[in-house]
Amino acid sequence: MRRSALLSLLLPLAPAVAVMSGPWHVSAATSLTQTGSYTEVMPAGDASPAHSTVAQPFASVAVGDVDADGQQEVVAAFPDGRVALLNSGLGLKNGSWPRDTGGAVHSAPTLADLGNNGHQEIITTSESGWVNVWNADGSNFPGWPRSSHPMASNFPRGFFGTVAVGDLYGNGGKTLVAGSWDHTLYAWGTDGNVLRGFPINLYDTVWDTPTLADLEHIGRMDIIEGSDSSGGSTEPYPAGGVYWAFRVDASRIGGWPQTTNQVPWASPAVGDLHHNGRNTVVAGSGLAYPAPAGNQVNAWDENGTHQWAGATSDRNFASPAMGYLQGPAGSQDVVEPSLDGTVRVWDAGGNLLWQRNPGQGSLFGSAVIAPYDSTGANGVWIAAGGHVLAYDAFGNLKYDTMMPGVQWTNPTVASLDGRTLSVIAVSQADGNVSPASETRWTVSAFSIPGTTASMLDPVHKLQWPTFHGNNQRTGNNLGMLGPAPPPTASDHGYWMVARDGGVFTYGVPWYGSMGGAHLNQPIVGMARTNNGGGYWFVAADGGIFPYGNAAGYGSTGGIRLNKPIVGMARTASGNGYWLVASDGGIFPFGDAVFHSYGSTGNITLNKPIVGMLPTPSGNGYWMVASDGGIFPFGDAVFHSYGSTGNVHLNMPIIGMARTASGNGYWLVASDGGLFPFGDAVFHSYGSTGGKAIAAPIVGMSPTADGNGYWLAGANGAIYPFGDALNRGSAATIHLAQPVVGMASWG
Repeated sequence: MRRSALLSLLLPLAPAVAVMSGPWHVSAATSLTQTGSYTEVMPAGDASPAHSTVAQPFASVAVGDVDADGQQEVVAAFPDGRVALLNSGLGLKNGSWPRDTGGAVHSAPTLADLGNNGHQEIITTSESGWVNVWNADGSNFPGWPRSSHPMASNFPRGFFGTVAVGDLYGNGGKTLVAGSWDHTLYAWGTDGNVLRGFPINLYDTVWDTPTLADLEHIGRMDIIEGSDSSGGSTEPYPAGGVYWAFRVDASRIGGWPQTTNQVPWASPAVGDLHHNGRNTVVAGSGLAYPAPAGNQVNAWDENGTHQWAGATSDRNFASPAMGYLQGPAGSQDVVEPSLDGTVRVWDAGGNLLWQRNPGQGSLFGSAVIAPYDSTGANGVWIAAGGHVLAYDAFGNLKYDTMMPGVQWTNPTVASLDGRTLSVIAVSQADGNVSPASETRWTVSAFSIPGTTASMLDPVHKLQWPTFHGNNQRTGNNLGMLGPAPPPTASDHGYWMVARDGGVFTYGVPWYGSMGGAHLNQPIVGMARTNNGGGYWFVAADGGIFPYGNAAGYGSTGGIRLNKPIVGMARTASGNGYWLVASDGGIFPFGDAVFHSYGSTGNITLNKPIVGMLPTPSGNGYWMVASDGGIFPFGDAVFHSYGSTGNVHLNMPIIGMARTASGNGYWLVASDGGLFPFGDAVFHSYGSTGGKAIAAPIVGMSPTADGNGYWLAGANGAIYPFGDALNRGSAATIHLAQPVVGMASWG
């Protein structure tokens, strides 16, 4: 979708709220006392609106100790493209402030300590396509600014949403993530370098701020991002919106994306909505398509399962807020202001608790959840026209405070003096001027009587006091959730591993990967633990990489090998494994046993070994060569007509899989041809042999009952047979390196 056309949708909505008839109140509720203000005036000579086609002040403020002096600062950004650093009294700080971004800023500034020195860097996006990172004195943080890089000359380069900052690697570091109108999702290190695998093509414009959450419970943040979809032949999804979920290695998370009938301009929120240790993703909508498309708020489980849809009477540009309002301790509710002028509150199950329409026209800004009086109880704060309104948890109006002009963004609740709480809001400076003619914008602060700074504790008190929940704009105050629980008996799915150690999971947990890390030798295979709570990768030099509950029992990474490692197999207990080399050399670790005459390392083979399988008892194993020759050891049995060693093959054998009883096995060739032996069954339409496939088969794994199996292609394609379920594939993803192996569960 073209940005200019979409931005123009915002202007026709302005007259409903843009011009105020006078300083009247919504009710007789108490008005707050103003403690400070700052007015941004567009520099003389600039066009109105500067750098943009829309002049509404959509960006709320950030409040934090930017320069580590023990005092709070306020960072505000405006439609004229300038960013101001203010002191706690809202006076302009010394230095080179305000700074110019070169384009209108439409989303709240982000604060994050990128240098790990106690100083909060200031991060902003803008329509110019530049992402700026500044120190407290206004100087550039090393490595910044950075620009978007549109894939096509007619793609707009700007950003509407802001940057989310979080720990995507699980190592205490920070990564910066933002989506652009240029159709892509960016991720940068603190040094400004784009992460491997990024930017990711999302096929259409991106407006929302990314949400960061530990979707797979492994102690690292994943990325949730919405993108527009115009449908048609150039996009893979129907017209509306697409919600994606990615890992730090740019791989997609199983169960995502999810689609809706409206564009996703509202940034999603994530939290433990059901108080069960799982993430729930909640999203509003957008304005590109006419109502009733987008007349709902959607909630999904972390695995992409849709939980509920809360009905609204119009679309929802505002981002949802999530926090505690009613019910037992630990429960959370969802708050969403709508273009129908109503703010609504739903409980965790999607049941409407209350709704209020203050009669001020469309509500564009998000709600915040924060204390409102001396009790410290959480309430709902919204911006409605020229009013800042505070409701208690049950929808009773507590405060109604007038602003100089109309508001288009959320208020922020924070402590400016370290003792009490204040609400800080941004508005047009003149209530009688339309947004298209406005050249001044005001930041106003009001003290909240009876409150103390200690009442604000977003994590423990389940509050949402600012845009996207916090100054890092993660859209998630829950934090890390790991480790991921093992799959259950009812789960069915599989893991695939690529040559660079990237992992693709479908229907099973993701425990980590080597994608993007340096490897001495490429990954050649994988094996899962007994309960599916982890997995090992093995490299060609025998290096072992354990994840989840997989333990490292040793490797050949530091040993000189005659031939490279080509596979591995775990023992029956799971407390050890064998590695096998292409010459049939066997390397046991943990409780793995080197069986009598247990290898072909000193035998001349017609063809190299390509894989191995343990027997059910763990007291033996089979090795298979690329010509289908079988070499059994220990209690492994050479089944009747048990190999293809003397059969002409169209393509070489690449692996094998064992039946549930252990009394048979399948051999699989690179064209997907299947060769069953013993009690192995050739299932209906049981192979891809003789069929056109886009990439060679590189792996095979059976279902738990042995009545089916999956084949994996080097391109990430999955071919299920028998009772194997198709849980998804990586065939539509651009892979940095080909898939080389797989493992399954259920």
